Amino acid sequence: MIKPDWDDEQLLRELYRTYNKLRSWRRLFSLKTFSSMVHVWADVNYIYPQFSRSSPENASSSFKSMRIRYYFRHPKAQSGKTEFMQYLTRDRRFGVMYLERWDPYRITFLISGPVMATLVFSILWAYFMNNISDAFTIGSYMVTAYSTFLVLIGILNWVEF
Repeated sequence: MIKPDWDDEQLLRELYRTYNKLRSWRRLFSLKTFSSMVHVWADVNYIYPQFSRSSPENASSSFKSMRIRYYFRHPKAQSGKTEFMQYLTRDRRFGVMYLERWDPYRITFLISGPVMATLVFSILWAYFMNNISDAFTIGSYMVTAYSTFLVLIGILNWVEF
């Protein structure tokens, strides 16, 4: 619960703590990370939050998203200020919705790790079995099977359940 005497630093720390609490154990395995927050109409009659203004995909929202991500990582930058507090608490009918985006670091690790392991496997197979053709045929199969798995993840990202 937001307390009225908080400054923006305390508010940002609590919002980030709440975001991590909502993600629970998923945050350890998720390929997504925090992107931004959107001010939404919080009415119990709606299942999905209703955006209070324009869609979050407009051009200026990318700069706002970068700014809120910076403040989440560095809440001390807002110490003693109250702009966020005033904006978020001006009307109790509104709440915040956390938006996520793909994390490029986790995706890079997810892709490069197995590809490098396949390369090492192919080189070791070629060295010990003296058959380069079979080694890289098996390696290419492993990479193809893995890329199919990644395509499935991408397709599931577009599907809304």
